[in-house]
Amino acid sequence: MAGFGGFKVVSVDYRMPPEAFFPAALDDGMTVYKTLLKTTDPKQIAVFDSAAGGALTLEMMLKAK
Repeated sequence: MAGFGGFKVVSVDYRMPPEAFFPAALDDGMTVYKTLLKTTDPKQIAVFDSAAGGALTLEMMLKAK
């Protein structure tokens, strides 16, 4: 979909259990999000994930709020 729409995609390889415990994945995602905000209009950023990552997406947006 990103290719058809001409969107840039940033894929985050965040830390996961059992090697890393909560909130490691949240911290990784927020670090990338804050870095993107330095160069990109917030209205042009979307956060997506699949399967169990949906909870991480929700956590990120609540923290960002």
